[in-house]
Amino acid sequence: MFCPYCRDEVQTNAVIKAKQIFANTPADQLAFLTLLLPVTYLPERDAKELIDDRRSKNRDMFNYHNFTDVKLFGTFEIDVKTGKMP
Repeated sequence: MFCPYCRDEVQTNAVIKAKQIFANTPADQLAFLTLLLPVTYLPERDAKELIDDRRSKNRDMFNYHNFTDVKLFGTFEIDVKTGKMP
C-alpha cells in the first residue's frame, strides 16, 4: 500500500518500464486490458497472496486459450476499505 506520492512514483516507474518493453511493438498490435475484481475482505490473506493468486489465474487463462504471442505487463492496484474510516 502506498501513500499518494509513492503511488505516483510506482506508476511513473511502471510507465517507463512498459515503454521499454513495448518500444518495438507496432501501435496496431498494442491493447490495454483492465481487470476489475470483486471487492473482497479476507483478513487472513495479505495483498501479496491476492496478487500471486490473480497472476496465476491470469497465466492459466491465457495458456488455456493458447495466446502464445501475448505479452502482459502491468501493476496491481488494491483499494483498502475498512470499517474504521474516519
